[in-house]
Amino acid sequence: MREYDELQRLDRQERDARVEEVYQSVPKIREIDENRGVLALSIVREGREADIKEAFAEIKKEKQDLLKKAGFPSDYMEMRYRCPDCMDTGYADGKKCHCLIARENKILYAQSNIENILKKENFNTLDESLYSEQEHMSKVVAYCKKFVREFGSESQKGNLLFTGSTGAGKTFLCNCIAKELMEQNHSVIYLSAIELFDIMAQSKVRHTEDVMINELYDRIFDCDVLVIDDLGSELTNSLTNSNLFFLLNHRILSGRATLISTNLGIDALRDVYTERVTSRIMSSYDIIPVIGRDIRLHS
Repeated sequence: MREYDELQRLDRQERDARVEEVYQSVPKIREIDENRGVLALSIVREGREADIKEAFAEIKKEKQDLLKKAGFPSDYMEMRYRCPDCMDTGYADGKKCHCLIARENKILYAQSNIENILKKENFNTLDESLYSEQEHMSKVVAYCKKFVREFGSESQKGNLLFTGSTGAGKTFLCNCIAKELMEQNHSVIYLSAIELFDIMAQSKVRHTEDVMINELYDRIFDCDVLVIDDLGSELTNSLTNSNLFFLLNHRILSGRATLISTNLGIDALRDVYTERVTSRIMSSYDIIPVIGRDIRLHS
């Protein structure tokens, strides 16, 4: 919110600079503005309050004509906002604006160190020569790029499950997609499976008063893209199974994308997370096998 306070200060500062520029170029407009209050007061004293709106409309029209004649846009003296939806307040219609949510997500990413990771793991740094199964993995990479290009289209499921052995490049591909979508101003949250279920347990079961935990809990349901890394590495039980189904089902029904990486195959997923969870994944996710040797040992 301090950032928004600063944005509003800059908005006013920039508006004032434009106003002064106009005053220097068109002194008549300065004179109009200085006499505006006097005019309003005289109208009130004469008992003609109903005429104020019409009088101010005439003043606005006169100023716009003068601005246009001097080569300025008609709205040159008005406030200009980075986000016109919330007018740089962070809130629109009593709710958090999309720009505030994006800023919060950026802070969450910075705190989880994912920003530094995405500088190293993205499509520009991806080296396909490291893959032992280059033909297959070239198709996978092309599919991931296509996923980014068509993100949000009606024909796209919007959910991906990357399966494969440790070090095959599943997390790297998730990060590549996440970076591209973040640059398109989509809100993205990245969590390991262990972090995800810990947050859900703390917020849902322990009723924590930790603001960050509660914010994260809400955000994993509502962000545009949720990345769950290394599903299956957490300690699984009936609670984690229930939480996973609830989360995935909510995001599927609300049309929000989820990317999952796991070392488990489909049969193993069924054994660990029950038929109910696996069936939901199979029906709503594109399954992407990532095959080959551990690229981390050859990079």
